Amino acid sequence: MSDNGMNNQQLALADLEDDGTFGLAESFEASVVPANWQATEGGELALTGAHYKHGRQTLRWQWSGNARLIAVEPPHLAEAGRARNGGIRLWIYSEALLPGK
Repeated sequence: MSDNGMNNQQLALADLEDDGTFGLAESFEASVVPANWQATEGGELALTGAHYKHGRQTLRWQWSGNARLIAVEPPHLAEAGRARNGGIRLWIYSEALLPGK
């Protein structure tokens, strides 16, 4: 926490123009990958400024084979799941065309 009571993620977002959805979105604006995001079976996670949708950076998932991306109890998901049209929305970008896709 900083002297003004804001955590690193809040400080990083403080100078961005909020479109009204920042408070309900998982943010990757901190200096480290949130602990509740994990990659399995050789996958790796990092933060990057390439191809972001919200803020200035995003989560990069380097995967191969059977690697999986896991988000353990993402913020606001339980609340969204109780809503009539609630759920989770993700944008996934691949720099290379996947075979058969």
